[in-house]
Amino acid sequence: MHNKEDKIKIIAEVGVNHNGCIKSALRYIQAAKDAGANAVKFQLFSSEKLVTSNAKTAQYQKSNTGTSKQTELLNKLELSNHQIITLQNFAKKIKIDFICTPFDIDSLKFLIKRKVSVIKLSSGDFDNLFMHEEIIKNNYPVILSSGMADESEIIKTLNIYKNNNHKNLSMLHCVSAYPAQLSVLNLQYIARLSELFPKIKIGFSDHSTEILTGALSVMVGAQIIEKHITFSNNHVGPDHKASLTISNFKKYVSQIRLAESALGAGEKTLSKTELDIKKIARRSLAYSSDLKKGMKIQKSNLCSLRPNKGISVMNYKKIINKKLKKNVNKNTLLKLSDFE
Repeated sequence: MHNKEDKIKIIAEVGVNHNGCIKSALRYIQAAKDAGANAVKFQLFSSEKLVTSNAKTAQYQKSNTGTSKQTELLNKLELSNHQIITLQNFAKKIKIDFICTPFDIDSLKFLIKRKVSVIKLSSGDFDNLFMHEEIIKNNYPVILSSGMADESEIIKTLNIYKNNNHKNLSMLHCVSAYPAQLSVLNLQYIARLSELFPKIKIGFSDHSTEILTGALSVMVGAQIIEKHITFSNNHVGPDHKASLTISNFKKYVSQIRLAESALGAGEKTLSKTELDIKKIARRSLAYSSDLKKGMKIQKSNLCSLRPNKGISVMNYKKIINKKLKKNVNKNTLLKLSDFE
């Protein structure tokens, strides 16, 4: 059962939606906190350490920004190490976890040095052994995103952590489409991952534009949920279209908390309300007609009536052939003292 300490962690992914503006980035942190997120996430990269000079943008990036070269796109979206410190300090001040995704080894080392609460690796780095080895070497808390990875790749990567005795690892089911259509989300796979890796926290990195999907992922076992946020879906940038506006993100968080509350512990327990209703709604054995002393009870002499104060109908066979030691009236509940 989820208690307050281990409740589902909701990460508001700002990513690059600040469009390179530190003031906007700070506003996003406050908005994430106000909307009920547990953590806010940014990205730290240097375009020259991330892509070759002639690398092309993905189709969704090109259509959302009009830019065909990755370096041209990324240069405008970079945050400096100094700006990351500013954001981290502000997040600490307003008490929201600060998470960051590094895109190169130097950025990763810097974030470890800064003691960010957890490193989040992008789906694009799921097979980046350089990154994994650095995280394992430092035994640092990490969340992996499994977009574009098939099951054999997932097992292979997680075994690297397992074989090196790395304990603090979580993984998010992810579909790398921006936005991802409902028909490809494959949320049942979250339950499959929980079976494959029972000791690892499994979650969902949600690239759909729906409000209900976070809550749905809770119902199949997600313990961490990450969702992009934006101040406007119409802003220019690669991820604004696949993000939720702040007001919709607030609803998204609320739906997750409702699902979490409704999910329960997976054990059948009866609430006090249910126990009270049980006394009234369940039935007891009663006589179906007036009967005389000395009669042997048959099934046809019995019926079931509320309330649940007498002998359970489940036990009627124990009453068959018992002899009455007094006259009894129709529609009265049986008592053991009625019989010889």
